[in-house]
Amino acid sequence: MDTARPLPTRYNAVLSLIALLPFGAGVIMLDPDRAMLLGLSGFAIMLLPLAMLALWPEVRRGLFPRGSLTRICGLIFGFAALLAFTRAPHTGFSFLALQFWLGAVIAGRAMQLGIQARGMRLGDAALLAILTAGPLYVLLVPLMDMIYSESRSIDWNRDMPGFNHVRKMGHLLTASAAVGLLTICLPNPNRRNGADIARTVIGTLAIAFMIWSGARGAWLALLAGGGLTLLIAQFTSQRLRLVRLTLMLSAALLLAILLPAPGSHLGVLESFTPSNTGFADLNALSNNRLMIWTETLSLIKAAPLTGYGWGQFILLQDRYPVPQVHNFPLEILLALGLPMGAIAIAMILALWVSANRCAARGGTTTLTALCVLNTMALYSLVSGTYYYGVPVVLTGLAWGICLSTPPPAGNQRSSDTIAR
Repeated sequence: MDTARPLPTRYNAVLSLIALLPFGAGVIMLDPDRAMLLGLSGFAIMLLPLAMLALWPEVRRGLFPRGSLTRICGLIFGFAALLAFTRAPHTGFSFLALQFWLGAVIAGRAMQLGIQARGMRLGDAALLAILTAGPLYVLLVPLMDMIYSESRSIDWNRDMPGFNHVRKMGHLLTASAAVGLLTICLPNPNRRNGADIARTVIGTLAIAFMIWSGARGAWLALLAGGGLTLLIAQFTSQRLRLVRLTLMLSAALLLAILLPAPGSHLGVLESFTPSNTGFADLNALSNNRLMIWTETLSLIKAAPLTGYGWGQFILLQDRYPVPQVHNFPLEILLALGLPMGAIAIAMILALWVSANRCAARGGTTTLTALCVLNTMALYSLVSGTYYYGVPVVLTGLAWGICLSTPPPAGNQRSSDTIAR
C-alpha cells in the first residue's frame, strides 16, 4: 500500500458528502415554510454510510468483524428492534431514531477499514470535510435572509434550513469547531504551509460560528473535550502551538461577538441575558433539563427491565415538547431498560477508553478525531448530540479514525475484537 499516492476518486467523492449533505439538505429546505421531522439533514446524512458500503470494496469484505464486540452490538440492536415492535408507542419512530446509530457503526467501521487499506490520508481527508461542513452550511443563513426575509417572517430559532432548529445546526458546528481547535493547535509535518494556513482560517471560522450559535453547553463541551485531548497530546510529546491557538481563539470570539444575532438562541451576548441565564434557579439555568431528567428517571422506574424502545421520550409524556432527554446515558436506559442499557453503556465506555488509548499512539490526525469524539461525548451529557443523524454519524467517523491505530500491547486482545 502506497499511502503517498492520492486517494482514488470514489473515496474523495464519498468523503465530500460529509460537507455537502448538510449543505445540500439546507438548500432544498431553504424556504422557511418547509419543515420535516427531525430535519432533512438527519436523513440525508445516512447516504454517507450507504455510499461507503457501496463504493469502498474493503467495507463490503470486512464490515462484520469476528469477536465479542460484534455479538454484543448485534444483541443490543436486536433487543432495540424487538422493543420497537413490542414496547414502543410508535414503532416507526423508534426505528427512525435507531437507524442513525446503525449508520454510525457502518461509518466508523468503514473509516477503520479504509484507513487500514489506504492510510491515514483518508482520515485526514474526512476531518477536512468535517471542518469545512460547518462554515459551508452557515453560508445558507445570510442567503435565506436575503431571499425570504422581506416576503415573510423567519423564526431564526426554528427555521434553520435542513435542521429545523438552531440547536440541531449547532451540533454540526460543534463538530467542525472541535476539528478546528486541534487543527490550529497541532502542527502537521505532512501539510504544506499554504494548506496549514487555509485550515487555520477555516478552523477559526468554525469556532467563531460555534460560539455564535449560542449553545453554552457546546462551549463548555469544546473547552473540556479540547482540553482533555490537548492534555493527552502533551503527554505524548506532541508540540502544541499555544500562541497561535490563543490568537485564533481571540479572533474567533471577537468575530462571534460582531456577527448579527437575529434570534434569541443566536449570538454571544444574547446567551447571557437574564432570561437565558436564571442564575437563581438551577432548572432555568439548565433550560429545564433538571426537570426533564427527573421525568426521565420516573419513566425508567416505571419500566426498569425492558425500557420503551429507542427515541420514545416525547411519546411517553406530554409535559415537555422535546423528542429526547438531553442526556445520552439516560436516553439509553429509557430506551433499553436497566440491564441491557447497562451493557450498552459499559460497551460504549470501553470503546471510548480504547479510542483514547489508540488515538494517543497515533499522530495529529487521530488526536484531531479524538477531540471530536471527546467533545461530542461530553456534549451528549447535556444535549441531544447522540440522537440526531448528523452528529451521530460524524461521531461514528471520528470513532473509526481513532480506533484505526493499534492500541498498546497490553490492550491487544481488545484490538483483535474491535478491528480484526
